[in-house]
Amino acid sequence: MASYGCSARSALAAVKMLRREGYRVGFLRLITLWPFPENAIKNALRNASTVVVPEMNAGYMAREFRLLGLNVVPIPKLGGEMPTPEEIYSVVRGVVS
Repeated sequence: MASYGCSARSALAAVKMLRREGYRVGFLRLITLWPFPENAIKNALRNASTVVVPEMNAGYMAREFRLLGLNVVPIPKLGGEMPTPEEIYSVVRGVVS
């Protein structure tokens, strides 16, 4: 899972929930978005089969991950609300199951 900004807290909480259930889930928290750290991201996610990207917009960062050739599951959330850990958890469970 990769996230940044406010949604990173919800993403980390979801990762902890998933790990307690035995899922092998990694977490990448981005600090710098520009210039987009392509090489660092490719290196960090080299063993990932799918990257879940929760964010508080229409999925702009997920698009950047797709441009790197990664399999991406976006979790866009509009209207100023953060994705909750439970929402993220549900999406990841649906992808893994």
